[in-house]
Amino acid sequence: MSETAQVELKSGQVSAPAKGSPYDWSSDVWSLGCLLYELATLRSPFEMEGANLYAVFRRISKAAYAPLPVARFSRPLQDLVRRMLCVEPEGRPDINEVLQAGACTRSDFSSA
Repeated sequence: MSETAQVELKSGQVSAPAKGSPYDWSSDVWSLGCLLYELATLRSPFEMEGANLYAVFRRISKAAYAPLPVARFSRPLQDLVRRMLCVEPEGRPDINEVLQAGACTRSDFSSA
């Protein structure tokens, strides 16, 4: 598989906001950010009661989601998720930065 590939949405699944850009690894970082958000909050970042697919895509394209609660999550985690869910691929961290953030978090827990 090449470094980039054109991806079309063929189902009701949600994909990273691309604005006509080809698929690349930053799309995977965005998806991982969605999973991290959902693991932390137990809900999808773009979940809407009774929403149709168009409304969900509009929220995604505007990065319209509630931030992680300040009182419950560390500032580094909040910042990481915010950057991972950035609409512009250039604003997302690369996977090495995500892995490094995970390693820092693990060391914080092991020293407690």
